[in-house]
Amino acid sequence: MIERTPALNIATHAILLSGLLLLLTPLWIAFVAATHTLQATSSAPIEFLPGDQLLVNIREAWTRSDFGVKYVNTFIVSIGVVVGKITLAAMTAFGIVFFNHRLRMPIFWMVFITLMLPLEVRIVPTYAVAANALTPFQAILDVTGISWLIGQASGIRVKLKWNLLNSYTGLILPLVATATGTFLYRQFFLTIPDELVEAAKMDGAGSVRFLWQILIPLSRTNIAALATIMFVYSWNQYL
Repeated sequence: MIERTPALNIATHAILLSGLLLLLTPLWIAFVAATHTLQATSSAPIEFLPGDQLLVNIREAWTRSDFGVKYVNTFIVSIGVVVGKITLAAMTAFGIVFFNHRLRMPIFWMVFITLMLPLEVRIVPTYAVAANALTPFQAILDVTGISWLIGQASGIRVKLKWNLLNSYTGLILPLVATATGTFLYRQFFLTIPDELVEAAKMDGAGSVRFLWQILIPLSRTNIAALATIMFVYSWNQYL
């Protein structure tokens, strides 16, 4: 039974309204400041009523800071990161959940542990990889002696180089791996009943078809939530 308490409802709504005002006041002050001149904004007391300089200030800020190019760059990078994260996370979680092999749980925990690494720790290694994305393959060739054998046989020195600096690819690729997305997909895929998997196999659906035609449509809500989170994350990703 729900007890009707008008006084408590009024008090609750008053608290919520007070919190809303506390959240909106800084935003309102920032908006009002954008409608005044610099001199009026810097003077005391603070203006709480809008002025008439909003369009002038927007035009000046847009021109002086070259916001057009910056918005386009940020939008392209954000869309690329979101698409990459959704695709890679779905494939990774699919391999972990629906392929029965011994390394699937160690792989999952290796991916999940990366959540403990803050972005600041990865700045220098990420820059080094972007400067030459083929460095890991070069290291493999050097350690295994393949590059030495090629040099001895043909006289050609193997030096792999792929510079991604100052490019959209260099900004997007280091951010497409996501432990959060992999975890969300994995938790959802674990709820898929075994009967659905068996029915798909009986109908002749292979792994790719099962993922694309069955799992992805069922994951629309999960994809929408992940895309929203990752788009905001990518848009605010200044570093």
